[in-house]
Amino acid sequence: MNKELDGLCAALGRALEQSEQQRLLVGYSGGLDSTAVLLTAREFAGRAGYPLEVIALHVDHGLHAESTAWRRHCEQIAAQLDVEIRTYQGSVAREGNLEANARAVRYGFFVDQLRYGDVLLLGHHRHDQDETVLQRLFSGRGVLPMRARAMLGAGVLLRPFLAVEPEELRRVVELAGVGWIEDPSNTETEFDRNYLRHGVLPGLRKRWPGLSAAFERLAERDLGLTEALLHAVSGLPDVVSENQLPERKAARRAWLRAYLNVRGEYDVSDRALDQFGQKASDEARVLSTGAGTLRRYAGMLYFESTASRKLAASIEPGEAVELSYGRLSVTAVTPGAAMSVPAQNTYEIRYREGGERVKTSEGTRTLKQIFQENRVPPWQRDVYPLIYIQGELVCVPELAVAQFDTADFSDGACIVSFTPL
Repeated sequence: MNKELDGLCAALGRALEQSEQQRLLVGYSGGLDSTAVLLTAREFAGRAGYPLEVIALHVDHGLHAESTAWRRHCEQIAAQLDVEIRTYQGSVAREGNLEANARAVRYGFFVDQLRYGDVLLLGHHRHDQDETVLQRLFSGRGVLPMRARAMLGAGVLLRPFLAVEPEELRRVVELAGVGWIEDPSNTETEFDRNYLRHGVLPGLRKRWPGLSAAFERLAERDLGLTEALLHAVSGLPDVVSENQLPERKAARRAWLRAYLNVRGEYDVSDRALDQFGQKASDEARVLSTGAGTLRRYAGMLYFESTASRKLAASIEPGEAVELSYGRLSVTAVTPGAAMSVPAQNTYEIRYREGGERVKTSEGTRTLKQIFQENRVPPWQRDVYPLIYIQGELVCVPELAVAQFDTADFSDGACIVSFTPL
């Protein structure tokens, strides 16, 4: 019996306790760590007592002359272990942060492969956690560690070996008699993580053998405080009063980080958060992140996700549609109700092009005036829904409505409502 493999299977079992998986997908680079994960997943599936499929996912980033040979190696090992493997030829942008670009390609492939109930396993171990804590600390992003569990696409991402020493993974692979790839780029210290791995952490561990345990305590404390704050802000909407921000700089930074964490953003620097959090005039401030854009305007905070937004072209009475920054709906009312428009089978929805005017009971007003008077944020004005009847602007929902004669309501009346997010 392989006691090392038993230990890894036990760790994997503990990590999977909260999941109802039918498939285990393994991020398989062919390196030592991912090979250990693949061996463990295969063994665990064999012991599971129920159908549990294991699939290896390999991304050829095309960044090294040997990448094709590495892909073939992974295919050979998968065949040797009788495990399905899916490979992907990625295209990594050379401009900017190469590591981050490669990671984006890799995770994009993972997301495409995950379906509901799937679990993606990655081979990060205790020393990887140490590197992450230091890297985040030095780059001004706090000491939040790698998460052992996170949602990814339709599935769940797990790092089951974050408390495991890398030597344990090596022994499992060596005892299995399976080869692995040594990527020469892992020794190139121009990359920050490699510099920490080879130039910083060995000396620290020699001086302080309990370094990893100390990092774990520090990270656990930070994670506990972060989770408490995440719980406090998790129910807040994408538009909140600026009064939610704490007064003290450090508290303000922590609040903003948690608010963005809830929305899937984890990599904003302390400096960027501090700059955004400076209380100044009423002018808009903008913080763009990978997950979206956070703005301050007129005493409010606005978060807009990078996810594509629907711009509907029409709406019918009794219907509701989700639009940029809000929900548009049409409800039948008694003629004469405030802000009502004549009943129509369908209302045309358009968006600002410039020069629009509405003939209201108070006179003709420009759309620009209406937006300014109602303090509609500038970035929302181009996608604020406008209601047209027979080519004429008749309603800016919640803000203004055209003047009509009583005869115009002979077929009934409707109110067009817009509820901002």
